[in-house]
Amino acid sequence: MNALRIALKIILPLLVLALGLGAFRGLKSMRKAPPKKPPIEVAQPVEIVTPTAADGPAQIRALGTLVPAREVALQAEVTGRIETVGEGFVAGGRVAEGDLLVQLDRRDYFLQIKQAQASVKRAEVALRQEESRKVVAEREWAIVGETGASQRGRALALREPQIDGARADLEGARSALQQARLAYVRTTIEAPFNAVVRNESVDVGQVARPGAPLGTLVGSDVWWVQVSLPSAELSWLEVPGSAAQVVQVLGDGRRVERTGAVLRQLPDVDPSGLMARIIVEVRDPLGLADPSQTPLLLGATVDVTLDGRPLTDAFALPREALRGDDRVWRVGAEGTLAIEPVTVLRRERDRVVVRGVAADARIVRSRISAPIAGMKLAVAGDAPAPTGSAAAPAAGKDNPPKVARRDGEAEADDAAEKSR
Repeated sequence: MNALRIALKIILPLLVLALGLGAFRGLKSMRKAPPKKPPIEVAQPVEIVTPTAADGPAQIRALGTLVPAREVALQAEVTGRIETVGEGFVAGGRVAEGDLLVQLDRRDYFLQIKQAQASVKRAEVALRQEESRKVVAEREWAIVGETGASQRGRALALREPQIDGARADLEGARSALQQARLAYVRTTIEAPFNAVVRNESVDVGQVARPGAPLGTLVGSDVWWVQVSLPSAELSWLEVPGSAAQVVQVLGDGRRVERTGAVLRQLPDVDPSGLMARIIVEVRDPLGLADPSQTPLLLGATVDVTLDGRPLTDAFALPREALRGDDRVWRVGAEGTLAIEPVTVLRRERDRVVVRGVAADARIVRSRISAPIAGMKLAVAGDAPAPTGSAAAPAAGKDNPPKVARRDGEAEADDAAEKSR
């Protein structure tokens, strides 16, 4: 009895396990294997750009500051009460060369001229008197016939020192007359060139004294733009000679444009940024030749575009299209990635100028996290292509749809397939 129980405890579980395994194999044999699908290749979506021809002068963009080419601080050279102030001699006024700015009281200086003229007359009379006395002395000397006198004694006897003194007095009187006339002229202060008045500090009745400031004039024919740019850009410029476009953007969005030319290079660098500095000459900055033009403003910061040396066989690309080590990513004929080197001619603010790309090349401007030459690309805007080597077959009688299974069922199916 005990032996029968022990046999049942051992044989019965084995029998149940064998029956279950047999049933599982029977069910497994009734199931068809799912069809195998080709591997799916996912294309990387990208945006592209086409190179733009960059033949012509290199464009060098920089910032500059408008400064006066000619500026003078007016001061009185003589003392006098201000009688007249010119109409244009006000802050912001415009004056032409030779226009009256300030007229001082001239009466004192007119009288000084009269006195100097009288001094000249007296000196001339004194010189003529000495010359007459010299003639008399020469006659007396000839009568005496003194031959043993020294050269100095003879000169004194013939009144030569007196003649020299009279001539010196006459020269001094004439110089005093010229000085009086010059002081008289200096009572009239005129504009030395075409200018705009930056500031003034005069009024009728005020007494002007030498060295006292009267105002400041800034030449209106030509202004300068002091431009700071990297030293490497100097090799692209003609100094002097390169053309320039100067643009000032006003607060309301209006653009004031003028043309200019590079005049010279300054000998030092900009202390704030250690950049090279050049001077661009701008003519008619106030637009006086065309009243419809808006004037430029002194001290304003302006955008300057300089025409550099000509470029040939060059193409422009956005800066983001240039990769490390001066390479570009190109879309190949079969829609795959090609990594190619280029020659960089210029690096500008928003573009690079290169050689080594074709005019019809499709250059990738998007970022790719792990670029590999030959990887599949999907260009934005192109028609979508099949994602695999062959289109997936449709579900049907010979291709039943795939049913999702739990992980345990998948492992059991694999074990049964191996046992068969």
